[in-house]
Amino acid sequence: MIVIERVVSVAKAGRVYAEAGTVVKLIADHGNVLIVEDGNGQRFPVARSKIDTEEKPESFSLPISNPIPEEKPAPVLPKTVLPKKATPRKKPSGDAPTLF
Repeated sequence: MIVIERVVSVAKAGRVYAEAGTVVKLIADHGNVLIVEDGNGQRFPVARSKIDTEEKPESFSLPISNPIPEEKPAPVLPKTVLPKKATPRKKPSGDAPTLF
């Protein structure tokens, strides 16, 4: 898909999304408004009338610049090592003096 005329932002005055002749990729179709992505990965809305929607050969397709990350399996955690149970204190032998 190619932009036919300059696409400017309605909300941000002076911001130009694309110039005429820019190759874009269709992301979503919402009736008269298309969401497109340019070669830099910037996505923006554009009126259908400002886009040449003719089918282009596969050589025109742009790679997605922000692909969905692959799901990684959950890490296997080691078993929790619990501390050993405390052993009871031994009573002092009769040879040692007691301070009580």
